[in-house]
Amino acid sequence: MIIQFVYNILLATPNKGLWNRIVLKFCSFIGAILLKFRTPLVKYRLHGSVITIPWSHSLPFILKTFPRYASNLARIGRHAHQRYGNLSLVDIGANVGDTVIMVRQLSHYPVLCIEGDEYFFSLLEKNLASQKDVELVHAFVGESNEEVRGEFRNKSGTGNVVRRPDRARVFKFSSLSDILKRYPAFSGPKLVKIDTDGFDLKILRGAADILRSAKPILFFEYDPFFLSQQGDDGVSIFPFLRDLGYERILFYDNFGDFMFSARLDNDGLFEEVHSYFSGRGGESYCDLCVFHQEDSDLALRIRDEELKYFKSERQTVGIHGHG
Repeated sequence: MIIQFVYNILLATPNKGLWNRIVLKFCSFIGAILLKFRTPLVKYRLHGSVITIPWSHSLPFILKTFPRYASNLARIGRHAHQRYGNLSLVDIGANVGDTVIMVRQLSHYPVLCIEGDEYFFSLLEKNLASQKDVELVHAFVGESNEEVRGEFRNKSGTGNVVRRPDRARVFKFSSLSDILKRYPAFSGPKLVKIDTDGFDLKILRGAADILRSAKPILFFEYDPFFLSQQGDDGVSIFPFLRDLGYERILFYDNFGDFMFSARLDNDGLFEEVHSYFSGRGGESYCDLCVFHQEDSDLALRIRDEELKYFKSERQTVGIHGHG
């Protein structure tokens, strides 16, 4: 009760004004004391749905400052659903289920949620219990079916497996292709979202057969910091996707603000993007949305709609405002 009360004050208190700053500092101090005893769970209202999350989860505080965070995938999903009436989404790194809740603000289609960590998976089950047309899979996804010795590192509500040969814990990874064989209703997804802190590109490489046959729209995180931890050079993913027939790409910053679009044959640009986001310790990165050449017209339409959307947002409350 006390924990939830302090948490609600932290969320409700603006960052402006001397008194507000004093309240925030006091509540943060109390929260730090509480966290020394345990990592408490709190309730958070996300777009009308009440979900359970760890106190340390960053999502509520990101949305407090950047209210349109992650809304880009919802808009992309709406456009994709208008084209493909049988659209299904595969959500890899589903975390606490926030993606399902956010995309369903604009459109309803089946979702396969895949989450490897036991703790997050238990919250995923709890938060999506009332959602229809959702399948949950408890699995780590990688480039292939393999066992990895290491540790799971949790930070601000997200986490990833770090290879450590000296550690006793063994993590079992499956390729996306192998997982989808067990869920035939999702064997040909038209939208795939990946957020796995460094494994994103390995997952794509291991799913070449799915990408070649289903040609899904791909939405994934590109962070040189986490990619380097997995020994991934990053930029090689672009010619890989190009060889599979992918043609256009939309770039967003990590708070969901549309940056620019490009063709997938612009290798120099990708080197520059990689360089720009390198050395930032995972604090700044980009999200990419990639379209097969058969969906190039859809990519251009979404690009035009995104420009209109953000132009309107900037003219009203400002892109990072609270309106």
